[in-house]
Amino acid sequence: MVENTMSDQEKSKAELIEELAAARQRIKELETIEDELHLICEVLANAAGQIFWAMTPDFSRMSIINPVACDISGYPHEEFVINPKRWFELVHPDDLQGLNEAIEAHEKNGRRETQYRIIRADGEIRWILDQATTIYNKQGEPIAQAGIASDITERKEAEEFARRQRDLAVATSGASELDDALEHCMNLSMESTGADRAGIYIVNTDGSLDLIAHQGLSDKFSDVVSYYPSDSPQAEVVRKGRCYYASAGLTEENIREHCRIEGLTFVAAIPILYGNQPVACMNVGFSDIAEISETARDRLEAIAANLGGMIVRLEAERRHHDSESSMRAMLDAISESAFLVSTDEHVVLVANETAAKRFGATVEELVGQPVGDFVSEKHRLERKAWANEVTRTGKPVYEVDNRDGMILESTIYPVFDDSNEVAALAIFAKDVTEQQQAAEKIAIEQRLLRELLNLQERERMLVSHEIHDGVVQDIVAAKMFLNAACVKARAVDYEPPIEVCKVEEYLANAITEARRLIRELRPMIIEEEGVVRSIDFLVTQERESTDIRIEFRHEVEFDRIDPMVEGNIYRIVHEAVRNARRYSHGNKIEVSLVQNDGHLMIGVVDDGIGFDPNKISEDRFGVRGIRERARLFGGNACIESAENEGTKILVQLPIELTAEMIVGDQKNDSSFK
Repeated sequence: MVENTMSDQEKSKAELIEELAAARQRIKELETIEDELHLICEVLANAAGQIFWAMTPDFSRMSIINPVACDISGYPHEEFVINPKRWFELVHPDDLQGLNEAIEAHEKNGRRETQYRIIRADGEIRWILDQATTIYNKQGEPIAQAGIASDITERKEAEEFARRQRDLAVATSGASELDDALEHCMNLSMESTGADRAGIYIVNTDGSLDLIAHQGLSDKFSDVVSYYPSDSPQAEVVRKGRCYYASAGLTEENIREHCRIEGLTFVAAIPILYGNQPVACMNVGFSDIAEISETARDRLEAIAANLGGMIVRLEAERRHHDSESSMRAMLDAISESAFLVSTDEHVVLVANETAAKRFGATVEELVGQPVGDFVSEKHRLERKAWANEVTRTGKPVYEVDNRDGMILESTIYPVFDDSNEVAALAIFAKDVTEQQQAAEKIAIEQRLLRELLNLQERERMLVSHEIHDGVVQDIVAAKMFLNAACVKARAVDYEPPIEVCKVEEYLANAITEARRLIRELRPMIIEEEGVVRSIDFLVTQERESTDIRIEFRHEVEFDRIDPMVEGNIYRIVHEAVRNARRYSHGNKIEVSLVQNDGHLMIGVVDDGIGFDPNKISEDRFGVRGIRERARLFGGNACIESAENEGTKILVQLPIELTAEMIVGDQKNDSSFK
C-alpha cells in the first residue's frame, strides 16, 4: 500500500514537472509575441509621415490611429478617439462632396483612393492622399475600414508652381514690353515664396546695377536701392553669379537701417544669367521671418533661370526697334546664328558668318535667297508659320527645336519701320546641344556623387552611434563586472588567475579600439564644435599614435559653415594626414586652414620620401578621393611631390555651397543631427 502511494506521488511529480516545462515554453512564446506586437506598434506610431488608421465599418469607433495624424492636423490624439468622425470634420468644405462620393463608391467596391484638403488647427490648409480598404472576416463580412493617409501638400504646391512656371514662360515669350514681362516674374516670385517685396536690376555694360522694376517698395527705399555702382558689394555678388541669402540685419551698413525702417527681416538676391554672363538680378524681401525654406530658394532660382533669355531678347528688341543699320551691326557682333529676312518671301537681307556656316554656305551665297531653300521641307513649313505669326502679331516668337540631333534655341523678332509696321524679321538661333547635354550630364553626375557622400556620412554617423550605444556599452559593462569580481576575490585573499587579468586587458583594448573606430567613422566633435575644432582634435589623436611631429595652423574668420562643407573639409584633411603618416616616412607634417574671401585653402605638407603623382596605382584611392571631393564641391586640388622631396597637398574650396549644389543636395537635410 505504501509502495503504491509512493509510486502515485512520483508519477504526479513527473506530470507537474512536465506541465511546468510546457508552461515555461508557452510563457517564452508569449513574450516573443509580445515583443513582436510592441515592434509593430512602434512602427505604426513612428511611420514616416503617414497616418495609419482603422475604424469599424459604420465609422462608430476608431480602432487605430497613430500620432502622425496629430502632427498633420494639429489636433490632439484624444479628439480622434473620442469622436471617430473628427477627421472628416476637418475636410475643406469644397472637398466634402467629392469625399462623400468616394466613400459611397468605397462601400460598393471595397477600396478608394481620394485626394482632399483639411484645415489644420492653426488654419493652415494641407493636402491629403487617403487610401482605404475594407477588411473582411472568413465569412466575408466587413469587420473594419482601414487605410493610410499621407500629407502631399509639398507635391501639390510643386505641381502648382510648375503650372505657374509654364504660364510664365508662355506670357514672357509673347511679351513685347519688358515691364509687363518683369511684372509677371515678380508676381510669381512673391506668390510662390511668401515674399512681400520684389525688384529686378539690369546689369549695365560697366557692371553697375539699375533698378528697372519693383513691387511693394516704398518710394524712399526704392530711391536708396535704385542704383549700385560696379565696385559695390551688391554688384560683386551679381558679377560672380552667386545667389545671396541673408538676414536683413547682416546686409551692408549703408542699407541696413533702411531695411529696418522698411520692415524687412530677410533678403535674397538671385543673379539672372544668359549663357554664363549675368544680365540682371532679381531681389526679394521678406517681413517677420528669420530664414526662408529650401523650397522657396529653389523656386526663386528656378524663376530666375528662365529670365535671362527673355530679358536679353526684349532688351535687344528695344535697342533695335527703329534701326536696320543697328540690327546689321548687332548681327556682325554676336556669336550666335543671326540674319535679317524680308516679311514676304523671307529672303535673307543680311546674315553673319555663324548663320552661313550653319546652312553650309557663305554669307554671299545666303544673302538674296529665301531662307527656306537651305532647310528641309518640314523645317521650312515650321519656320514659315513662325515668321508669318511674327509679321501678323508684331510680337517675337521663341522656339526650341531638335534638328538632325541638334538642339537649337531660335527667336524671331519683328523689325519695325518709321510707320510702326513690321518691315523685316530678325532671326537668332543658338546651338545649345553640347552645352545642354554636357551640363545635364555633369549636373546629374555631381549631384549623385554629392548625394552618395551625404549618404555615406549619414551611414558613418549611424554606425558610430550603434557602436557607441551598443557594443562599447556592453564591453564597458563587462569590464566593470570583471573588475568588481576581481575586487571581491582579492577581498577574501584570492588572487584571480592570470587569464582573468588578460581578459580585462583585452576588454580595455577593445574599448580603446571601438572608440578609435567611432572617431574614424564620424567624430562627434564636428557636430558640436565645427570643423576647425574637429581637425585640431584629429591632429591631437594622430600625434598620440606616431612619432612624427604634426602641427596645425588655422587662419579663418568663420565659426560654423554648412555641415556638408564641414564634413568634406574634415575628410580631405583626414585622408591627407593619414596618407602622410602611413607612407611619407618623414619627421614632420604641417596642416593649415587659411580663409581668403569666400574660399578656404587647405594645406597638408610633409618632409617625407615623396612619390611620383603620375604613377599612382589604380587601387590607391586616397589622392584620387581628395581630388574628386574638391571637384564635387566647386574647388580644385593640387598635388605636388617628387621622390625624396616630400609631398604638398593644396586644396581650394568655396566656403559656401553654390545654388546648383544646393538643389537636390541640401534640399534634403541641412545637418546630420
